[in-house]
Amino acid sequence: MIVFGAMVLFFYVVLVAVLLLMEKACRRWPRLVVPVPLITLIALLATLGFSRVYNLVMVGPAWSNFKPLTEEFVLIYFVILNLEILFSIFVLPRTRAFAQSGWTHWDRIRSEAPAEPAAPNPAEARPWLPPPQAAPQAALQAAPQLPAPMPSTSQQGPAAHQLPVPMLRQPPPPPVPPPPRTVRFGSYSWPVSALRLIRAEEHYIRIITKEQEVLVRYRLSDAVSQLPEDAGMRVHRSYWLSYDAIVDHAPLPDSRLLLTLWNGSTVTVPRAHRKRLEAAFAAGLHAGGRD
Repeated sequence: MIVFGAMVLFFYVVLVAVLLLMEKACRRWPRLVVPVPLITLIALLATLGFSRVYNLVMVGPAWSNFKPLTEEFVLIYFVILNLEILFSIFVLPRTRAFAQSGWTHWDRIRSEAPAEPAAPNPAEARPWLPPPQAAPQAALQAAPQLPAPMPSTSQQGPAAHQLPVPMLRQPPPPPVPPPPRTVRFGSYSWPVSALRLIRAEEHYIRIITKEQEVLVRYRLSDAVSQLPEDAGMRVHRSYWLSYDAIVDHAPLPDSRLLLTLWNGSTVTVPRAHRKRLEAAFAAGLHAGGRD
């Protein structure tokens, strides 16, 4: 039984090797793909058939007690397939890495080996000539040097008797005025100097300029953040006024400030903003409502 088992194992290994060689020979046809589990399946079926036929010849019918073919095939194929999976996970990557490192080592040795010098070609040989020697510095200094001839007055012409004319500096160009500052609210844009009043109305702001009045979906805080401090002030949580829009201002009994605008309307400034607005008036930012 031991001899027969070894023979069966040898038959299986030889058959798998032959099938792998055939699969390698078939790689010249890229469309013909043979997976390795199929090779194992074919070899195992052939080995089981070989064992069932030749077991009767070698050991006799008394020792030829086989399990059902399906049960034996499933058990053996499951064991072999697991062994192949373990081999492909743990053994095959190391063998590939070892082979690649070996080839890399030999390639590095070949690249570092000194190249043999080529044999000189006698047809390309040239006679050796000494380099030209420079003239000694002492001989150059001993050679007489003639002075350069001075040009005569007739050769110089009338320009020799003229005085140099001083170059006049051109006046610097006038400074270019900076472009007017502009702001953009949504799809509208205006110069800062054209704005008079911005009033918040729920999710919109009403923008009043010198020429028009527009309602834009925008936040008042975002609009005020674009405006310079010298153009105007947010005098209320719902109002931003330019200094040009204020015609007059007067204090109220409750410490608030009443502003009269260019169009005759009035705006009440709370006490929280009154000091800042009066400081701006003292600094001369109030334009007195000029058009």
